[in-house]
Amino acid sequence: MDLAEHRDRRHAGTRAGVFRLTERAVERFDESGERIGEIQLDHVGEVRLAVELAGQTSQVVCRIKDNEGHELAFGSMFWKGPGRYDSTIDTFQPFLRALHQALLPHRERIRFVEGQTVMFMLVMFATGTAIAVISALAFVYIFLMRENAYGLALLLGVFVGGALMRIFWPKGPKA
Repeated sequence: MDLAEHRDRRHAGTRAGVFRLTERAVERFDESGERIGEIQLDHVGEVRLAVELAGQTSQVVCRIKDNEGHELAFGSMFWKGPGRYDSTIDTFQPFLRALHQALLPHRERIRFVEGQTVMFMLVMFATGTAIAVISALAFVYIFLMRENAYGLALLLGVFVGGALMRIFWPKGPKA
C-alpha cells in the first residue's frame, strides 16, 4: 500500500517520474511505470533538505541516501522547459511529512541534515576565491601598472568573488 506519492522532475538533466512511499521503501518509477530506484526505509542513512535553483526561483530538494551511498532526490518544483517550472508543493509537503513519519522508527541511526554538502560549499568558495584573486591581479596590472582606467571594471570581479567567498564560507552542515 502506498502511503504517499509525488511526481518529480527537478531540471533538464533528470527524467520525469513518480516517487512512491510504501511501508517498507521509497521507490522511484519512470513515466512508463518501470521502477528505476528504491531505498528501503531501514537502510536510510541520511536525509538532506536543501534549497536549489529552479529557473528564476528556488525549490526545496530532499535527498535520501542509503548506507551504500545510493541516493534518491525529489524537489518541490517540476521542470516544464527552459526557465519554466510548476510548483508541486501540494504533493511535495505531504510526501515529505509521510516520509519523516515512516522514518521515525529508524531515527536513531539516520542523519537529518539541512543545507548543501561541504564539498559543494568548498567548490563554490574556491570559485569565488579564483574570481577575486584573478580580478585583483588583473586590476593591479591594468589599473596600477599600465595606468589604464579600464582596470577599474575589474573591481566588480573582486567584489563578486568576495561575495561568493562570504556566502559559501565552508561550514559544517546543520544537523
